[in-house]
Amino acid sequence: MKKNQWLEVGYSDIQRRAQEENAKIFFGDEAGFQSTDNRGRAYKRRGKTPTIDKSGSRFHCNMVCAVNRQGTLIWMMFLESFTAKVFTEFLSMLLSKEEKKIFLIMDNHGIHRSNNVQKWLKKHEERIGLYFLPPYSPELNPQESVNQDLKSYVGSFQVIRSPEGLVSTVDHRLTELQDEHRGGNFYHGNEVKYASQK
Repeated sequence: MKKNQWLEVGYSDIQRRAQEENAKIFFGDEAGFQSTDNRGRAYKRRGKTPTIDKSGSRFHCNMVCAVNRQGTLIWMMFLESFTAKVFTEFLSMLLSKEEKKIFLIMDNHGIHRSNNVQKWLKKHEERIGLYFLPPYSPELNPQESVNQDLKSYVGSFQVIRSPEGLVSTVDHRLTELQDEHRGGNFYHGNEVKYASQK
């Protein structure tokens, strides 16, 4: 499906089905975070090179997260690679957090379409449906703005000294966004306003 088809027909069909089945629509995505990632600007006196304190160690963590128009954020942190097993664990978490049926919209990552994931979805089709954005269109996904916020926060000159510290930092920011009910703000960008309509 092309971008214009998604905007004109694809998402509208998902909205209609969600209303018919009393389901909640979430947009989801994965993201990785590095201890060496620097964002923003540093300052020093004229003639001095700005520096950013870092631990010197290289480590990373990963996250899969979903956000809905009402501002609910549901996420899972993990240190291993993103696999079908990790994804189905996240889907199970979604079901445990929401009583209503869930329509989850993701990108076209191969894991999302893998046989193991499709088998899992078949077993839980009464509770969850998985849909896909057009290829190469991250700008249509509100969750991408969540990822950008997190990467800016993680790279904002904090000294993170361990993988556990990195996980804690990302988790803290997500909890902050959730507690302040700011998840819905990620639906306000021009490219994703289509998903903010009832």
